[in-house]
Amino acid sequence: MTATSRKTLSFPQQRLRVPLAPLRMRSLRRPPAFLPADQKLVERVGREFSDMRGLSLTLAQARRLFNLADPECCEIFAQLLREGFLDLCADQRYRLNAVQLRRFG
Repeated sequence: MTATSRKTLSFPQQRLRVPLAPLRMRSLRRPPAFLPADQKLVERVGREFSDMRGLSLTLAQARRLFNLADPECCEIFAQLLREGFLDLCADQRYRLNAVQLRRFG
């Protein structure tokens, strides 16, 4: 029995010309720190609180009532809080601000 010899493989030496591009990974992209809320939705939510002056909702209830995604709902209610239209009470419910309540009442 003779040992089989292996033939070495040779490949042509060619340089690959591949342009370099920056690495793009979706998991590394950060969402913007501030996402402006849709003004029509902000007005709609504000009108509902104005029309039903006793309305008192948690964020989860508001998401279901207005059929909103979580980030969108948070931004809308944050904007209404910044504008002073709504108050966030100790029981984590959003209510019409007392000044707005007198204005619409």
